Amino acid sequence: MNKRKHVSKKVFNVIILFVAVFTLLVVIHKTLSNGIHIQNLKIGKLGISELYLKLNNKLSLEVERVDLSAFFHQKPTKKRLEVSDLIKNIRYGIWAVSYFEKLKVKEIILDDKNKANIFFDGNKYELEFPGVKGEFSLEDDKNIKLKIINLLFKDIKVQVDGNAHYSPKARKMAFNLIVKPLIEPSAAIYLQGLTDLKTIELKINTSVMKSLAFLKPLFQRQSQKNLKTWIFDKIQFASFKIDNALIKANFTPSEFIPSLLENSVVKATLMKPSVVFNDGLSPIKMDKTELVFKNKQLLIQPQKITYETMELTGSYATFSNLLEAPKLEIFLKTTPNYYGDSIKDLLSAYKVVLPLDKISTPSSADLKLTLQFLKNTAPLFSVQGNVNLQEGTLSLYNIPLYTQNASVSLDITQEYQYIYIETTHTRYENMLDLDAKIALDLNKKTLSLDSLVHKIRFNTNNNINMRSYGLNNDPDNPQPTKFSLDLKSLHSIIQEGENSEAFRRKIIDTIKAQSEDKFTKDVFYATEDTFKNLSLNFDFSNPNYMQWSVPQLLLEGEFKDNAYVFRIKDLKKIKPYSPIMKYFALEDGSLEVSTSDFVNIDFFAKDLKITLPIYHSNGKQFDSLSLFGSINKDEISVYTPSKSISIKVKGDQKDITLNNIDLSIDDFLDSKMPAIAGLFSKERKEKPSSKEIQDEDIFISAKQRYEKAHKIIPISTRIHAKDVVLIYKKMPFPLENLDIVAQDDRVKIDGNYKNGMIMADLVHGALYLKAHNFSGDYINTILQKDFVEGGLFTLIGALEDQVFNGELKFQNTSLKNFALMQNMINLINTIPSLIVFRNPHLGANGYQIKKGSVVFGITKEYLGLEKIDLIGKTLDVAGNGIIELDKNKLDLNLEVSTIKALSNVLSKIPIVGYLILGKEGKVTTNVNVKGTLDNPKTKVTLATDIIQAPFKILRRIFTPIDIIVDEVKKNIESKRKLK
Repeated sequence: MNKRKHVSKKVFNVIILFVAVFTLLVVIHKTLSNGIHIQNLKIGKLGISELYLKLNNKLSLEVERVDLSAFFHQKPTKKRLEVSDLIKNIRYGIWAVSYFEKLKVKEIILDDKNKANIFFDGNKYELEFPGVKGEFSLEDDKNIKLKIINLLFKDIKVQVDGNAHYSPKARKMAFNLIVKPLIEPSAAIYLQGLTDLKTIELKINTSVMKSLAFLKPLFQRQSQKNLKTWIFDKIQFASFKIDNALIKANFTPSEFIPSLLENSVVKATLMKPSVVFNDGLSPIKMDKTELVFKNKQLLIQPQKITYETMELTGSYATFSNLLEAPKLEIFLKTTPNYYGDSIKDLLSAYKVVLPLDKISTPSSADLKLTLQFLKNTAPLFSVQGNVNLQEGTLSLYNIPLYTQNASVSLDITQEYQYIYIETTHTRYENMLDLDAKIALDLNKKTLSLDSLVHKIRFNTNNNINMRSYGLNNDPDNPQPTKFSLDLKSLHSIIQEGENSEAFRRKIIDTIKAQSEDKFTKDVFYATEDTFKNLSLNFDFSNPNYMQWSVPQLLLEGEFKDNAYVFRIKDLKKIKPYSPIMKYFALEDGSLEVSTSDFVNIDFFAKDLKITLPIYHSNGKQFDSLSLFGSINKDEISVYTPSKSISIKVKGDQKDITLNNIDLSIDDFLDSKMPAIAGLFSKERKEKPSSKEIQDEDIFISAKQRYEKAHKIIPISTRIHAKDVVLIYKKMPFPLENLDIVAQDDRVKIDGNYKNGMIMADLVHGALYLKAHNFSGDYINTILQKDFVEGGLFTLIGALEDQVFNGELKFQNTSLKNFALMQNMINLINTIPSLIVFRNPHLGANGYQIKKGSVVFGITKEYLGLEKIDLIGKTLDVAGNGIIELDKNKLDLNLEVSTIKALSNVLSKIPIVGYLILGKEGKVTTNVNVKGTLDNPKTKVTLATDIIQAPFKILRRIFTPIDIIVDEVKKNIESKRKLK
């Protein structure tokens, strides 16, 4: 019973609630049917004026003003509008509008400057908000049909037309829209889609559009600044058209963008686009370009593409990673052609500096350029790929090169920057030919080179260095034909006269030819047979201290304190490849060169192991040498630390100064140093005739007058030696001054010691000498013993083919301490027939000579005495003979005449046996001398027994010396006008 009462009570309560609600609804319906008018209504921050609400079949609402400004004064939320929220609002909007037959809000106040309004009469729907103005028609039957009469987005200046159908039962909406940018009247975007408000499928195509500038307002965020610049400023085109696009997306907030990118396929066409990758670059130009977006990536495929003069056929680009950091990858391909520095300039705009320029070779490239767009920063750039160069010329670090081919591999990112260069037969003039592998680390700023050597050559003659490349140049004899006058043709020119045009032209041509005639010798010469590999390491990480080295040759260098320093630590490493070291017999040493501008150069050569035919004043030979030097645009200066040797080269003039230096002529003549031995090489051209030499003398004299008159500095080498000692056959010849001038293939020598003078000329390999006015003391100095006393001596002779032929004249002197002469006098004094005629003064004060001469020839092994003619106060000597120098052995035949004052008496006394009465009434004895200079053996012989062996030996070794000496005298007289 109680239970039944309890149930009845619950039913009653429900009935009462239902009746109350129904009554309320009836009242509300009745009220709404009659209409409600509220003049002012304030709900929180919302203000409403003149509200009228009435219910007919559907609601009808009219509002004069709605004030929402209080809401817009609040701090704006940073939360972005999600697509799902937008769809939800559209859904609620469609649902809400379906309950109204009329809706009108005349004024909606958003803030002080912005207002809006809404109107809906059941069929037509109008709204106007800041930036948006729309007019729609709406049909409501089973499906809601919305026709967009006019929808204008003011800010982006885009107008939208079309219609949409919404099925409440299926909860799907289909739509067809046309989007027209107002600033591009001919452009139209056609959208056809279906959505259940959870997912969407959309088909898009467009008309041909001339510009996408209407999309700029969509890129207003700061993080989009770089992307906006790229799309609207750096990309230009003639037209753009989306051919077809199928877009599928999920409206779930976390899946909308990923699903949009993953499921969408877009195909579009760009006509004549151009892209400027960097403000400092020319644009990349294309004809027709297809754009395909698929699998989250945009593929850009141009049909024809060029950059400056480069054909980029086969190049394409991709645009990916669109959600986080958009990445543009450009795949550049070029066909082999002459592109100059275009590829280098393209990369240098992104601070990728290739060490190559002035490229004049067919080149091709296969590169991937990547631009990564990050928020609030400049795009990140990277490049990978290869640049291939075919045969041609280029510059590497401003060094002009030729190469058969070269490959440059790039691996450049933000973290590291590597450049690899491989070349084949890369040549620098006539100096280098290498297969090189170069690794360049631009971050660490280091360079390493490994190369296969074909040829390395550096010559003293820059004409050789810079001439056309030749692999088979003979390193042992690289010297071009040395200039020399054509003596056979001189005579006809001289006959025309010194004032003739032919003579003047010959002088000018000779001066020009001489100026081009350079000393030519390889400093370094190596081929793949002698020097297979060369490596180089270069560290330029510190611009104030750069270092480099060539390990195989112990070469190193540095840049420090604004100066470049190059060092060769051990010249022995260079010697196997240095003909000039062999030429000067340089065995070892070190070299350091420094410069700040490569115009002014200083160098220091230390401990040069070289054996020279010169000695210190203390008698120690120069076998080690150190040199300081400098080179500038005006002159070259070289000197030893003690200044005993100094050299200056200015233009074509070379000045050499020697102080307190002894020069060994013996060592000079015997030197194995090719530089010296070559001066006396027997491989000579045909010796010119005396007439040809005379013509040459005339021409050279005229040429030197021409140079002086026209202030032409002649090509010459001048040597000045002070306090020098010449050593010949181990005998010292001291000179206070010695001047040597080499000019016009002639060498002129002048020297003196006190009153004694020496003059010589070196012509066509022959040295013509005259030394006169030398005292007996000087002779004793030469012989290194007290041999003569008093007198004056003159020597005339010539040295040719290492044979000296000459005549020694002397007067008013006495021979002392001469074992040969003393033995001979002693021998004469033992002849019984002459004892009664003996002069008591003979031999007491040495052998006194009024005048005398000796015609002789001297080689390395022999001293040949062609003619001995001595006139003394008590004794005359005549004869000939030969001396073996290395053994000091004698073999002489002499005629000794004595008792000249008693010739009248002697002519009346019969002399027999050993005595001969000469035509002048002199008593003559024949003496044969053998033994050695220190221990001569003399023997008196009969005239009929005179041994001919010495004379035969003399003639076998020497050409008739007296004939040669006569010719020498004539040459010296003609050249120096000396008597």
